[in-house]
Amino acid sequence: MSSSILSFELSCVVDKDKLDRILEKVSENNYQLYEADFGFVDESYISKGIGVEYHYDSRKKKIKMIVNPSALLKNGDSLWKPTDKNATKLCDKLDQFMGMYCDDCSLNDFRMTSVSLAADIEVGNPARVSDYIKVLHNMGKIKGFSPIKYSKRGGGINKDSAFVLVGNSVDIEFMAYSKDAMSGDDDTTSKKLRMKHYNDVLRVEVRLTSHDAICKCTDETKTSKQLKGLSAISEDMFMAVFERIVPRGNYYKKNHAQKLIKDGIPDRRLREKMLRLLELIPAKKSLLLAQKALNIRDIHDIMKKFSDINVSPITLSKRQNINNLDSLYSFIDD
Repeated sequence: MSSSILSFELSCVVDKDKLDRILEKVSENNYQLYEADFGFVDESYISKGIGVEYHYDSRKKKIKMIVNPSALLKNGDSLWKPTDKNATKLCDKLDQFMGMYCDDCSLNDFRMTSVSLAADIEVGNPARVSDYIKVLHNMGKIKGFSPIKYSKRGGGINKDSAFVLVGNSVDIEFMAYSKDAMSGDDDTTSKKLRMKHYNDVLRVEVRLTSHDAICKCTDETKTSKQLKGLSAISEDMFMAVFERIVPRGNYYKKNHAQKLIKDGIPDRRLREKMLRLLELIPAKKSLLLAQKALNIRDIHDIMKKFSDINVSPITLSKRQNINNLDSLYSFIDD
């Protein structure tokens, strides 16, 4: 399994006159233009991997482009596998498109305002996708990240179909959902670019959601250099966030996990702390709050011991119709 750039957003602030001129040109060419809450959407190039939005709803008028690099480079439905050569090709294609579409604009006139890194984990069974989403929900709040408020009735992200964490002080989001579903993004253009149809695949996304976060990660301010830099480090960036959020180890019902800890940890002090953490996580409904309630300094050592015996401290709920579930790392490490 490998991870790569799934999509990214480019944004250019323009004055109203210029926005009107470009929109008039688009209208005259019979592009697929639709009204939206924020202004207009042009879906003419969706099949080629580019959606365009015109934002009139704020003081700063904007043109936004949502880009799927795999589609733009004609890579089929697979995630883009970046190389130096095709990263340069991607930048060249975007430069040409912007010159054609926006007259005197180029790629570096746009700022990269968000990027999604993704990995597709083939779990072999649609039911397993649902099981992984359910067990990830059992983590609740973790250090540096909090779960979103899920929608019970349409219009948002349903808890049964996705697990989402948002960074508390960093512009990073973490998502896991069925590849057969949309990402949960309420943005129309993003949805159309991201819809997939593989119900045995768990897609995991790491999103950088601000220009500042992208600048910090790439140490670059120029869009073309940011894009090339991100393509080179996307896998490392994805794993850095994934490992920060998801504990290692297979998932079991609590009583089975307790037995494995008792059998696998000879040190009584460590064993008792691990068993206590196992009890606290469902009680607190949060990995972070459970770790705090344990009130010990060596929490990293405790988590390491779980990893050593390949048992996750996050347990399957009694209601789940499954007794064990392979660690997500077993797919990643293959």
